[in-house]
Amino acid sequence: ERVPMLFAGDGGSASHVHVDRRPLLQFCHVLHGTKLFGVSAQAAAGSEGGPVVPWSDAGAAGGGAEEEVALPVDAPLPEGAARWLLRPEVSVAAARPGDLLLFQGRAAHFGANGLGSVCVALFHGAQLVRPPLPPREPEAEVEAEAEAEAEAE
Repeated sequence: ERVPMLFAGDGGSASHVHVDRRPLLQFCHVLHGTKLFGVSAQAAAGSEGGPVVPWSDAGAAGGGAEEEVALPVDAPLPEGAARWLLRPEVSVAAARPGDLLLFQGRAAHFGANGLGSVCVALFHGAQLVRPPLPPREPEAEVEAEAEAEAEAE
């Protein structure tokens, strides 16, 4: 994106858990306040951009306002949301002024403004030069190393 987007929100406000319509690498630069982020390492199944409810049976929401789920920092979390945040593939980070967070827009994520004050942040989207490589299975990695050693001999 040539021009960064500016996001500002009151303390306690939050975006819904969502997947970006344009799956860019996102850079979030916090200018003022605190922003709490949650990002899943896994893309939400069946989502084409828009809101998702990763802890529901359906996984991806149909886009209705009643299905948008925000995780505010000033209220107790629903039980399913709390369990989702504890999953090993979900990362949670708090960013303060001057901090820079990077994440994939194709992953389910949310941002919450927080802890009693306004938060202001710039978001820059960047296209990857090449598509990311798929994760390698540990067995395939061992086999590839053995093949490379055999070829070297």
